[in-house]
Parts: sequence; structure tokens; C-alpha cells
Amino acid sequence: MNQAKAYEVRTSKDKPLVTNKTSGIRNISWSEREQNFIVSLKRHGKYFKRRAKTLKEAIRIKEEMVAEAEKFFGEKIYKEKK
Repeated sequence: MNQAKAYEVRTSKDKPLVTNKTSGIRNISWSEREQNFIVSLKRHGKYFKRRAKTLKEAIRIKEEMVAEAEKFFGEKIYKEKK
């Protein structure tokens, strides 16, 4: 593959931004080995990581972890959606 074509593939605008290939939700992935969802955040070199049995539970845990990280660092992690 030539350089120009490789660049075009990497920067294709018709492809969605990468979230997570196993769950479709950023910071949540499925562990086949553990049979659990893993919720993982990294902020300023500090990791926040927990596990959940269901996707619904993982989403709830992610919201709690984001609030915990925002409180810990005193800053917003995700911008408000309009």
C-alpha cells in the first residue's frame, strides 16, 4: 500500500470515531476471559477500573467513576452534550 492511500484509510471521514470495538461505548470493554464488562478510565496517569456483569451495570458504574474522577481532579472529563 502506498503512503497516500494508507493516509487516506487512516483519516477517512466516513468512518465513525473509534469508541470500543467490543461494547460500542467508550471506556467499556468486554473481557471474554473473565466474562465481564471492564470499565476503565485513565486521567493524568491515574487509573480507575471496575468490573460489571451486565452492560447496563457497566454504564452505571462508568457514570459513578466519571463523577469520582471529576471530584478527584476538580475538572470536567466529558463536555456537556447540547
